[in-house]
Amino acid sequence: MSRNVTIVGFAAVLLASCGQVLESEVIEFEGANVGDCGDLADNDGDGLSDCDDADCADSIDCDNSTTTATTETVPAGEPDVDDDADGYTESEGDCDDSNGSINPSATEVCNNKDDDCNGVIDDSAADAEVWYVDDDGDNFGNAAISLYACTQPSGHVANAEDCDDQHVTAYPGAIEASWNGIDEDCDGLDFAAEACVTAAVADALSYVEYWSYNVADQSGPLYSGLVLWHMWDQILYVDGIGSDVEMGEGLSFSTNMETNVALNDTASPFSFSVQDSLGVVGSAECIGYMNWTNLDFAGDVELLVDGQTVTANVDMTPVWDGFIQDDLSLANNEGGFCNMSIVDTALGIAGYGDLFGFFETSTADVTQALANELEEEIAWYVNNNCSAQ
Repeated sequence: MSRNVTIVGFAAVLLASCGQVLESEVIEFEGANVGDCGDLADNDGDGLSDCDDADCADSIDCDNSTTTATTETVPAGEPDVDDDADGYTESEGDCDDSNGSINPSATEVCNNKDDDCNGVIDDSAADAEVWYVDDDGDNFGNAAISLYACTQPSGHVANAEDCDDQHVTAYPGAIEASWNGIDEDCDGLDFAAEACVTAAVADALSYVEYWSYNVADQSGPLYSGLVLWHMWDQILYVDGIGSDVEMGEGLSFSTNMETNVALNDTASPFSFSVQDSLGVVGSAECIGYMNWTNLDFAGDVELLVDGQTVTANVDMTPVWDGFIQDDLSLANNEGGFCNMSIVDTALGIAGYGDLFGFFETSTADVTQALANELEEEIAWYVNNNCSAQ
């Protein structure tokens, strides 16, 4: 029960000896001051003790002979006071009663404080990071052994990518040493699979550099033999440029090999003639060549491993739009007349569309033969250089 404290006034007393007037406080209620109820003193001078005084009847437990006043407040900082209003006093386990976020029910976080008052700073913090043991010191951790901590513990790292935490040379991206009993690059193999395919593709591209392929001569009659056309001396030149290899799932690799190709050259042009005895389409005698243009070979390389023997299945496909008008140089053959429209007309009647349609058809077998050469060379290299020796 709360009570209002009233000080009714002061009596003036003359002290003749000092020549002064002093003021004496008169207390009207027994419980006027903190601690008055329960101190066993008759503070208001009405002749009644605390338990008999109506002013204190509701403030103390007189039935149990308790003399402690329930209205008495404990000064701040004492064990039984919840100074930070977090629901815990010091006697109830609050280890920092000046900080409402610190108490026995608080969540421990990484802040260099004992938030939950268990006597340990930052233990089992909700925002702690997971750290993995790095026994071999290669900065790649062992996924099987980890702990949570607010700061990086000694001998631990943040990643769990090490496939062999006993060898400092074994981690993702390391250079593989084939057939030494250690999987250095963590691809599950004891040989340099990707390096093997990359070297094989580069070797195949080098193998066909500066090669020349003879294209079969072709000819045909038109209009029941009244018109004849003939193409001869075609040579397809190949020059390797570069390649790239990308590892897929398992032991499957995709690759692209880039080459340049040209059809004949100024020193050795192809020859084309249209012989029209009746003037149906006109006659033409031409020589020419096609300048360098890009031809890619795209495909897959699949490695097969049997013990320490490695073989390869290879499938390469030409990727080419053919020659274009700007690639063509066409001129009169000696003593003849060359007209592009006559050439196109004759080949159109023959079913090729025009001269470029003819080149696309005539070189198709050669480009596929080149793809086959690349496949065979890649397979040969893998078998002879990637298996254990």
